[in-house]
Amino acid sequence: MRSTPITPTVSIIIPAYRAVDHLGRAVGSVAASWARARQMLGAGLSGELIVVDDASPDATRQVADSALAELPEGLAGRLVALDRNRGPGGARNAGADAAGTANLMFLDADDLFLPDHIGLCLKALGTHPEAGYVWTNIQFDAPVHPSWQASLAASSPSNLCLPRLWHQAIEGFPEGDDFRQYRTEDTVYRMCLRRLLPGRALPQTTVRYTNRPGNAGQRQAAKLAMPMNEWQRLLDLGQAPDDGFHQTPTMHTETERRLKLTEKLKSDIAHLLPDS
Repeated sequence: MRSTPITPTVSIIIPAYRAVDHLGRAVGSVAASWARARQMLGAGLSGELIVVDDASPDATRQVADSALAELPEGLAGRLVALDRNRGPGGARNAGADAAGTANLMFLDADDLFLPDHIGLCLKALGTHPEAGYVWTNIQFDAPVHPSWQASLAASSPSNLCLPRLWHQAIEGFPEGDDFRQYRTEDTVYRMCLRRLLPGRALPQTTVRYTNRPGNAGQRQAAKLAMPMNEWQRLLDLGQAPDDGFHQTPTMHTETERRLKLTEKLKSDIAHLLPDS
């Protein structure tokens, strides 16, 4: 069991690509949640919000500069501008590499933190030493059958809070063209975390997911509106609607490599892992 609590500092990372229309709302939701966290945890709470412009061809960088200039006390703003597009996983990794605090949170530029998110996550991470990371439930703006809720919450990065140490241990998010195309880097990331150490699911709903044309939620809309067992039945019959997710040989090889690495790490660093 950890002898000292988690340091109450956090870097919140927003990967942004062509995010002019919604980045300001995402940053505003972080600011509101930060203000609430300082009420919950005390004025000594400090952290940073890192927006990673993933080589956007529009004015995303300018929008980020403006939004980051309006942050509340205790929350520093930083912009990381990439010179080439790396996709969501690569942008998150770039933000984590630039982070200067002990803990990480992620938020996609079209999603929102609800007010209690930051405070609840940091408090839980510090008071539950048996948990290597924590996550919350997600509110969706499109119909989602209840049978999918736990699975979706366990595969998203936007509702997650973890020590940066564990992000580094599992080599961050997978990158590469196939992962960018099929947007499965977040699922593999969470698989590796589960393989490495136990986490804690919090019952509160603290993140809002927004469906937009082309994003993962929109591609899965038909699937998520039906019960999970019905989807599985249709899948077994070869009649399930295409949800846009496929695993190429390259993705399979990289996923297996990461899972094997995680198994080895688990034994190598057993003395660092939280007790169950």
